[in-house]
Amino acid sequence: MQFGGVDDTFFYATMFAQGVMAAVGGPVLGLLIARWLPRRGVAPISVVLVVLVTILMQGLFEWTRVWRVVWPWTHFYGPMGVAGDGDRFVVMTGSPLLYNGYLVALCTLGLVLALLRDPDADRRGLLRVAGAVTVVAVVLLVLTILGGYDRTLVNPLPSGR
Repeated sequence: MQFGGVDDTFFYATMFAQGVMAAVGGPVLGLLIARWLPRRGVAPISVVLVVLVTILMQGLFEWTRVWRVVWPWTHFYGPMGVAGDGDRFVVMTGSPLLYNGYLVALCTLGLVLALLRDPDADRRGLLRVAGAVTVVAVVLLVLTILGGYDRTLVNPLPSGR
C-alpha cells in the first residue's frame, strides 16, 4: 500500500486490535453473556447478533465510519472502495493506539460485570470499579474518535481489478 504519511505504528496497532484484543475480547464477551443470560439458545442468538452488528460497523458504509470505533471489532484500513473502484484501499479516521486502550477498558469492564453475578462478590466495590472503568472507556473512546487521521485517506493507486 502506498499512503505516504501513514506510519507502521498505525498498522501494527490495528493488527494488535484485530488479533490479540479480539482473541481476548471474544471469550470475555462469551463469559459475560453466559453469566448474565444463562438460558438455552442465548449463545447462538448472541453470535448471530454480534456478526450482524460487526458487519455493519466495519466502516464499509460511509455513515458508520466516524462512530464505528464504538464497536469492539472494526477496521481502520482495508479495501473499502471508492466510486469507480470498489476494491481501493483506504485508511479511515481514528487512532488505533487509543482504540487498543479502549478495548482493554471494555475487557476489564466485562470481567467486572461478570464478577457481579457471583453471589459472594463485593457488589459495592465492584460497582465502583465498573463506574471508574466506564469513565476511562468513554474518555478513551472520545480520544480514539478525535485522534489519528482526521479524514479518510484513499490509496492513489488503483486496486488492479
